[in-house]
Amino acid sequence: MFKEKETLLQNMAFMAIIAAIDIVMAILSALFPVAGVFIMILLPFFSAVVALLCKWRYYPIYAIAAIGVSFIAMAWNASYTVFYLLPSLLTGFLFGVSFRKKMHPTYALLMTSIVQCAMTFVFIPLIDFLYEVNTIEQFLFWFKVSDIPYIHEIVLPFVYFISLVQMVFSYIVLTNELKKFHYEENYLWETFLPTFGFVFTLLVIPCSFISTAFAYFFMMLALFIGVHELVQIISKKEKVIAIISGAGIFLSIVLVFSLYQVVKMPHTLLLFNSANLIIFVTRIVYNLRRKQIC
Repeated sequence: MFKEKETLLQNMAFMAIIAAIDIVMAILSALFPVAGVFIMILLPFFSAVVALLCKWRYYPIYAIAAIGVSFIAMAWNASYTVFYLLPSLLTGFLFGVSFRKKMHPTYALLMTSIVQCAMTFVFIPLIDFLYEVNTIEQFLFWFKVSDIPYIHEIVLPFVYFISLVQMVFSYIVLTNELKKFHYEENYLWETFLPTFGFVFTLLVIPCSFISTAFAYFFMMLALFIGVHELVQIISKKEKVIAIISGAGIFLSIVLVFSLYQVVKMPHTLLLFNSANLIIFVTRIVYNLRRKQIC
């Protein structure tokens, strides 16, 4: 079943199966609203499978069919189609295309997770207007966190985290399928990742004075790249960088516990950004020295 579709019949049959799964997800989200977050994690995977295995020229047919059937099946609550399905159709397609074009996985995950997060916030006002509800407050109520101080400051980073989990889940499940397309990571792209991480880390500073939510958002972007860099450092056994990075993480923890009375919440946790700064600066300097030697 999970192999590239060649004929029109194969493409249509496979897309019909995936569209049917989308409808099942819609019904489950309606019956169990709290499960909506978990369904959000699954949806881009199905769209990514279509983009990865089917001919791209047929994807609009799948998207229109999935949207149309979903609107019909969920006529009494079309918010699912708008809030869950539409963003996943776009990000799933971008995800499949990025890997078929052999984009580095970290870039692909960053791009699609940011798009998924942006689409979510684009459609929230539309749903609020059409159904006269407050979607964010509704989710906070479902998860019984509406009374937590500063909870609205972490809504944006939380939505991004869910978006990132969606795309990482799709990547993990589809890893074996990527081998069928002779997918190989483009390591030339990888050398620029610390620079992007450094930029995101610096953006945290001005955002902390303007919008704490965006400060945490950029810190999460930097954190994702930072985790990637740490994995690479450990796998390549780069001892000097590992020691400096470890010291940076330890220093950030010390800063948080030392300054938590001076730097009040919700800004306290932003001090962890110092670890990102040390990791990226160390990696950039190391890459520049290695380039000079070569």
